[in-house]
Order: sequence, then C-alpha cells, then structure tokens
Amino acid sequence: MDRPDAAHACVEVVRRQFAPTLLTAIIHPDNIASRRVAEHLGMTHIADDRAHPWIVRTVMGMIVERTAQPTPPAS
Repeated sequence: MDRPDAAHACVEVVRRQFAPTLLTAIIHPDNIASRRVAEHLGMTHIADDRAHPWIVRTVMGMIVERTAQPTPPAS
C-alpha cells in the first residue's frame, strides 16, 4: 500500500468511526510530499504551529462527514 492509499484508508476509518470531525495532519514544513498527499485528500492549510521557538509545524485539516447509509429496499 503506498502512502496515498494508506492516507485514503485512514480517512475512511475516521469517516466510519468518528465522523463528523476535523481530521488534521501535522507536517514538517519542508516535507512537500506529505503536504501534497494531505492536499490530495482535500485538506487545506489551517496554521503554522510555532509552539516552540525552534519547532515549526504545518497544520492541515479537513472536515470529515459521515457517509450516508444506503436505504434498504422496501419489502
């Protein structure tokens, strides 16, 4: 399983078990590949976390909604 597939699988777990919720990714600002995966999932830049003078982290996120359950056929 490559990284985008693993990321999509994580979103689906969140959708089934925790939605609706805000899903976030904490990414090192120089990690362009991880940022692109997050963007491909639909995440957008929320903030740059500068909690410590020597650490900067990019925070990305998206709202994950619960998938509508299929309606069973009428009997």
